[in-house]
Amino acid sequence: MSTTLEQYYATNYTKCNLPYNILATWQAVAYPIHIIQFFSLPFQVLAFYIIMTKTPPRMKPLQLPLFLNHLFGGLLDVCFCSFSTLFFFEPMMAFATVGVFNWLGLSFVYQGVLGAAMASGVAGSYVFLFESRSSSLLENRFRIHRKSSSFLYYTYFFAPYIAVLVAIYNVAEESDAAKLRALEVYPCPTPEFFMFSVCVFVGNPSNMFLIFAFLLLQATGNIIFHVACLVYYLYVAPPSTLSQATKRDQRTFLISVSIQTSIPLFVIIAPAMAVLLASWTGTYRQEWMNLSNVCIATHGLAESISIMLVHKPYRAAIRRILGTGNTIANHRSVELY
Repeated sequence: MSTTLEQYYATNYTKCNLPYNILATWQAVAYPIHIIQFFSLPFQVLAFYIIMTKTPPRMKPLQLPLFLNHLFGGLLDVCFCSFSTLFFFEPMMAFATVGVFNWLGLSFVYQGVLGAAMASGVAGSYVFLFESRSSSLLENRFRIHRKSSSFLYYTYFFAPYIAVLVAIYNVAEESDAAKLRALEVYPCPTPEFFMFSVCVFVGNPSNMFLIFAFLLLQATGNIIFHVACLVYYLYVAPPSTLSQATKRDQRTFLISVSIQTSIPLFVIIAPAMAVLLASWTGTYRQEWMNLSNVCIATHGLAESISIMLVHKPYRAAIRRILGTGNTIANHRSVELY
């Protein structure tokens, strides 16, 4: 701690009225999140096994999108829950890490870039999940059926994310000077801000929020567009050339995957929005930020369980693994997907 920062801690910080609350400590983030990851991992591995070995022929076009979605979701959870467990100081756009990478001494900048890359993969996998089904409808005039078109589309999609990765590398700073600038934004953080090495995003916090909001809207907008195409060609104006079997399968996909993706996304978006609203209204508290991180850490468990329970063939496979249910009934469940 530099002399100037020590002076701030010894003088200005003593004026902050911060009663001790165990929920606001770094232990309230690290221990619950590590425990959640410990219990989530078996479900994530089981979901991988189910997708790879129990996908019936009629679901084969869905296998790769589901696998990629689950893969990037799993990598993000391992990164967030084990490798770079975040202790986030939201009002000042700063964070410390209390995971494995912190013990190994890995730079915060590289941890931030790795986490952003995993998050970008998750966003792209959600878009691919819906785009692949939308493009499978031959009647869809907006479908992407050429490899060159697919390459250009996903290049356009990932371009802002790549720009953010570069920006993180350039605007993230780990220094006492950066800490002092952050204290001008939020003068009374928890003691962890002074105890740990902290990475601060240089710049206006509002601009950072706008960037992340833009990325979220871009991913959401692409998903909504592909869902709109599916709804139009399956419900509003289904073409006569579309067979009843294809229409039934696509409708089942749309309903199942919409439920499957909504559950883990809600686990992420709901607590994050609650913290942002608290910050914007001036009622931010560190324990709420910590609780939000713990809630978000359940994403992997929610995503794995939703995959295995929403789709009928996967439910049937789980029943067979558990040794429950009638074999014939399970077989029919697979055939009726």
